[in-house]
Amino acid sequence: MINYIATYLLIGTVFMVFIELLLDRLGDKTNVDQLRKDVGGWSRLLGIILWPLGIMIFLAGYLITTFKNNKDE
Repeated sequence: MINYIATYLLIGTVFMVFIELLLDRLGDKTNVDQLRKDVGGWSRLLGIILWPLGIMIFLAGYLITTFKNNKDE
């Protein structure tokens, strides 16, 4: 049981590191200062705990953006 909880939290931590890296990468190209301010300690903690929901939202936004850009071309 403790292995499942540790694995769940580890995956959540990796997910939040990915989000942090993504924000750092986008910070060079766009203005994400406000988003950077919004992602604080509580947001990171919730991201670690609720990572499956975060992945679904991220993938939905990514797919919508990808297919929308493909239609425009």
